[in-house]
Amino acid sequence: MDAKTIETAEAGLPEVVGASIWASVARKAVARLAQSAESVLLCGPVGTGKRQLGRAIHARSPRAGREFAVVDCDAPAGPAMLRRLFGQTDAPRGALAVNTFGGCIAAADGGTVFFREVNRLDLAAQSGLLRLLEEGTVVAEGSCEPVPVDVRVMASTSAALEREVAAGRFLRPCTRSSARS
Repeated sequence: MDAKTIETAEAGLPEVVGASIWASVARKAVARLAQSAESVLLCGPVGTGKRQLGRAIHARSPRAGREFAVVDCDAPAGPAMLRRLFGQTDAPRGALAVNTFGGCIAAADGGTVFFREVNRLDLAAQSGLLRLLEEGTVVAEGSCEPVPVDVRVMASTSAALEREVAAGRFLRPCTRSSARS
């Protein structure tokens, strides 16, 4: 075992390898954020391990035994993404029952949802994300009823979000931490 592996194993964070100041700061941040219920936004260049840091935070949190759902925001935008995230409820037809698909956020209830490259969500999906952050609910396509979900939201981006906000491509409130406890 080399010195980096030994140091990392001692710190209990195999996902954060290294003896640099950055690695030390990252290990401390993971430990601190794991005990918080706040939403987390990880920013940095592509390939810097933002998803691994998210997994490390989740693995050390009270939600560790529950789902860690990764949403790839590079997927096609529009109605398909909205259904994938928030689910779908078909309107009842005559005496037929309502057909409901819960979406990946509801499927992760009790766990964590990690939005990879959150800046690539279209504005409609960002509005749904904002509702989740502020109210802890989702509204399935075809429904008007908010459904409560208990998920921790984490997101990553390699984009300069302030530029995205200034250009009207990203909602400013989505860049702030959740106000709900």
